[in-house]
Amino acid sequence: MKRIFFLISAFSSLALAACPITLVVKNIKNYNHDEVYVVINGEKKKISKQGTVDFAEVSDGLVKVSVLYQNKSVYNDTIHINCQAHQKYEIEISNANRIDEVYIRGKKKLEKLKETPLSVKIVDMQAVKSQANNIGEILNMATGVKLRTEGGVGSAFQVNLGGLQGKAVRIFRDGVPIEFYGHSFNPNVLSPNMLDRVDVYKGVMPISLASDALGGGINFISKPIQKDNLEISNEIASFSTYKSHLNAVFIGKKDSLFYIGTQASYVFSKNNYKILGEVIDTETANLKKVEAKRFHDDTEASYMEVYTGVRNKSWANDFRVGLIYSHFYKEIQNDLEMRKPYGEAFAKENNVTGYLQYKKMFFDSRLKVDLMTAFARYNNSFVDISRRRYNWLGEYTFSNENSVGEINKGNDLKMNYNMFHTRLNAAFRINNNHSLEFGNMYFYQRRKGSDPYGAVNVYGDDVLKTPAVYNKNIAALGLVSHWLDRKVETVLGVKNYFFSSKGYTTDKYNFAWDSDRSKNASGYMAGISYKPKNFILKLSYEKAVRLPDETEIFGDGILIKENLDLEPEKSDNVNVVLDYTSSNYKLNTSLNLFYRNVKNTIFMIPDNPYGRYQNYYDNRILGLEYEINYQPIKNLQTGFNFTYQDIRLKNLSGSEKIWEDARQPNIPYLFGNHYLRVNFSDILKMKDKVELYYNINYVHRFLLYPVPKNLEPGLFSKATIASSDLLIPNDGRLGMVDVGVGITYFLADPKLAINFSINNLTNERLYDNYNAQKPTRSYHLKLTYTIF
Repeated sequence: MKRIFFLISAFSSLALAACPITLVVKNIKNYNHDEVYVVINGEKKKISKQGTVDFAEVSDGLVKVSVLYQNKSVYNDTIHINCQAHQKYEIEISNANRIDEVYIRGKKKLEKLKETPLSVKIVDMQAVKSQANNIGEILNMATGVKLRTEGGVGSAFQVNLGGLQGKAVRIFRDGVPIEFYGHSFNPNVLSPNMLDRVDVYKGVMPISLASDALGGGINFISKPIQKDNLEISNEIASFSTYKSHLNAVFIGKKDSLFYIGTQASYVFSKNNYKILGEVIDTETANLKKVEAKRFHDDTEASYMEVYTGVRNKSWANDFRVGLIYSHFYKEIQNDLEMRKPYGEAFAKENNVTGYLQYKKMFFDSRLKVDLMTAFARYNNSFVDISRRRYNWLGEYTFSNENSVGEINKGNDLKMNYNMFHTRLNAAFRINNNHSLEFGNMYFYQRRKGSDPYGAVNVYGDDVLKTPAVYNKNIAALGLVSHWLDRKVETVLGVKNYFFSSKGYTTDKYNFAWDSDRSKNASGYMAGISYKPKNFILKLSYEKAVRLPDETEIFGDGILIKENLDLEPEKSDNVNVVLDYTSSNYKLNTSLNLFYRNVKNTIFMIPDNPYGRYQNYYDNRILGLEYEINYQPIKNLQTGFNFTYQDIRLKNLSGSEKIWEDARQPNIPYLFGNHYLRVNFSDILKMKDKVELYYNINYVHRFLLYPVPKNLEPGLFSKATIASSDLLIPNDGRLGMVDVGVGITYFLADPKLAINFSINNLTNERLYDNYNAQKPTRSYHLKLTYTIF
C-alpha cells in the first residue's frame, strides 16, 4: 500500500529516481518532540530530540511534506528533492504554530513549474482565500494580466494577456475548457475559496493542455484531496451583493481508498451602483449628463458540484466521477458602450455537466496516463419582447405598440446545446533526462433552438431549428529534456489543429441556407531554460494557431450573425524571461519581453443592425513586463509590477489604410499594480493573527477607437483635439487608479477568518471594456469558517 501511495505522490515528476534523505525540522524548542511527526508520501515518522528524521526512499522531484503536532497540522508545503545534489533538507516551523506562517529554506512550492521553459505566472489562491475579492480582481494584480469587464458582478469579461485578449486567451479548469462549468463558474463571480491556484501561461502553452490558444491561457487548479475538509464562507457587500461558498471533502481514515466531496456557491447582486448617463433635457431637448443608479442589472448565479472517487487501486491511481449543476440569471442593463439603457431584457442559463477522470501509472511508473471526459447540456434563453423604452433614470419614456424589443428587433430565443469534451494526456519517461509528452483534446458541440423573431430560411422556417454542429480536435506531441546536471531544460513540440462546422448562413436580408466546411492547420514550439544559482533564464517560441470557435462561426442567434468562411488566426510568439530569487527567498524580481506577429485577426465588424466576425487585419505586438516582490522582515511583504504593450494594426487596405500602424483600440497598453501586506501575531490571544493590506491598480488612458498614428497622443502628453474624445477616460486624466484596502483577523480556535475591505477607496470613476463604467466605492464583509 505504501508503495502505491508513493507512486501517486510522485506522478508530477518526470525524473523518478529515489534516494534516502534526512529532514531537519527547525524551531521546535516550543514543541514536545515526542508529539511531532513528519509525513512524506503517506509515511509517518516521529522526529528525534535533535529535530531530525530519516526517510529511506524519497522520489527525486517535488514531494509534499506535512508536520503534525498533537495530531494537528502545523506545516504543509512542497519541497524539491534532488538526489544528485544533496540528501539533507531543512524546514522551519513558526512560533505561532500556523501553517500560513511557515516558510521553507529550499525550493518553494511549485518551483518546478516556474523553472520550465514556459513563461508562467503562478497565483496562489489559498493565500488570499479569506479576502473579499473575486478571482478576477486577484488576477488583475498579477503581472501582465488584465481582466476586462463590462460592469459589476457577473458581467461579461475578457482576459488580456501578452497584448491579446478575448478568445485568443483560453481558460481552463483542471485542463477542461471553462465553458463546461457554466457562466456561474467564471472569474467575475467566483471566490478564491474555490481554487488552489491559477497558472497563467504567457505565450507557449504546455503540451498537456493541447490548446489552440493564440496568446496564452489560464488554468484554474482545484484543491488537492489530502484530508477531510469542511469550509464555509459568506460575504455581504454594497449594491445588495451576497456571496456564499462551500468546500467539503471527506476521506475518513488515513488509508481510505474512497473519497467524496462537493463544491457549491451562490452569488446575488443588484449591481445598482451609480454611473454617469445621458438623458434628454425636457427644456432644451438636448442630451445632458446625469448621475443615476443602474436599475436593471440583477445577477444570480448558483453552482454545485458533487464528486466521488477511489485511489490507490491496482487498476487506477485515481478514478473520479462528478456531476455539476449551474444556473445563471442576468438582467441586461445597457448596450456595449452604455449609450442605451434597457429595462426589461434578460438572459437565463441552466447547465448540467457530468465528467469522469482516470489516472494511472504503468511500467514501473515510467508511463503516466490522465484521461478526462465531460458531457454538458445547456438550456439558454434570451428574452427581449418589451414595447417600452427606458432612460437612465429608470423611467420608461414611451411605448412602441408596433415594435417589440429594446435591443434590436425583438428576441424570444431558446437554445439547447449538447457538448462533449475529452482530453488525453500521456507522459513517458525515456530515462532520467528525457521524456515524451502527448496531449489530445476533442470538442463537439451541437446547437439547436428557436426564436419567433429571428432569421428565417428561404422556406420561411426559423433557421435556429436547423442544427449547427461544430467539431474541434487538437493533438500535441513534445519532448522534454534535461542537460548539464539538470541546469538546462528544453522542450520541443508539434501540434495539429482540425475543425469542422455544419450549419447555415444568411445574407443581409435575413434569408438563410445550409453550409459546411472543415480546416486543418499545424504549429510547433520550442523552449529552453537555464538555471544558474538564483537565476532562471528562458527563451520560448511558438507558431500558434487559434481556430475560430462556435460563436464566431454560428453567431449567438441574437446580435451576432454567422460566418462559416472564417480562417484560423496564426501568430509567431516569442518570450524572453529573466528571473532572480535571492538565496533567502526574500527578494524576487522578473523581466519578461514578448513579441507577437498575428495574422488573420478575427474581429467583429458592424453589419447593421447586426455584427459579424471576419478576418480583418494583422497585429504586431511588442511588450515588456516587470515585477519585484520583497519581504524585508517576516511579517511584511510588498511589491509592484507594470506592463507595457505596443499593439499595432498592420496590413490594412482600402479606406482603412489610414489606420495602418495605429494602436489597437480598446486594449490598455500601460498598466501596473502595487501591494503591501503586514501581519501581526498573538494580538488578542495566542495564535491569533491580523493582516492589513492594500492594493493599488493603475490603468493608463487608452483609445476607444483607432486614431491615425500621427494624431495619437504621446504617452504622458496632453491629448489632442482629434483624440481627446476617443480616449478612456476622456475627462483629462492620464489614467485611472483603483485603491483597495482591507483587514483580516484570523482566529485560531475556532478557525475563523473575518475580513473587512473597501474597493475603489477613493471613489474614482473607473472605465473598462468599451468604456463600460465599473462600480463605485464598495464595502465588503466576509467570514470564512474552517470547521475541520
